[in-house]
Amino acid sequence: MIFMKMTYLLTHNILIDMKKLMIIPAIIACLFFSAVAYSQSGKGGGRNMPTVEEMIDFECKKLTKRLLLDDADTKKFVKTYTDYRKEFIAIKDKYPILCRRNKDEMLTDAQIEEKIQSLFAQGKDMIAVREKYYKEFRKFLTPRQIDVIFDSERHRFNRFKKEGDRRKGNKPRR
Repeated sequence: MIFMKMTYLLTHNILIDMKKLMIIPAIIACLFFSAVAYSQSGKGGGRNMPTVEEMIDFECKKLTKRLLLDDADTKKFVKTYTDYRKEFIAIKDKYPILCRRNKDEMLTDAQIEEKIQSLFAQGKDMIAVREKYYKEFRKFLTPRQIDVIFDSERHRFNRFKKEGDRRKGNKPRR
């Protein structure tokens, strides 16, 4: 009789413990999937895009390390490079580039002409800004250091272009 009661108590307690053990992973799984869904919705702790100022600051820090500048030149560089990038971004914002909204929509000849003229004007302004800031950088940097700055700009553009192509499903350009 005592053996039966002990067996009952042991099996009953084990069953209760097994039920608890089955509930805990289910709760953990629910919490995990709800956290994943919440972060993907854009409302939660998803990845925030850095601001323009944060990106420029990051680029400045990275370039000052590559250029091996002293304190005085670093101050000059940060101010000049920040102004350069802001002016460059303002040019890109100044000229909206027309593009097709979807693959079936065709641009008219007037829109294509406007797009081409806009690209020419934007290119001229970008060259003017590069020349202006080349003269500014040349006051305290060597030509090799300036080449590093402009080369990093080309690499940044190519990286963004490849990322855009990847997102659109296009093959990357060489």
